[in-house]
Amino acid sequence: MFQVVVMKNSLLSTTQLSERLGVTRQAIYLWRQQGLPTAVNYSRTIRYEWEDVLEWLNRNKANRENKVG
Repeated sequence: MFQVVVMKNSLLSTTQLSERLGVTRQAIYLWRQQGLPTAVNYSRTIRYEWEDVLEWLNRNKANRENKVG
């Protein structure tokens, strides 16, 4: 029997990430073009580290707010 352990910094697929954030996969692809960090990028396999994504989103949110204000 296998025991599944979910680690805090587990790697997420594009679909998993889009579902967790409540956005489309197309939004993830656009964010990648804008600098969203990928943890693993081998050929057609792309995975994202949750903590890195959150940091990137928060940093970009702060940048957008500074441009408006």
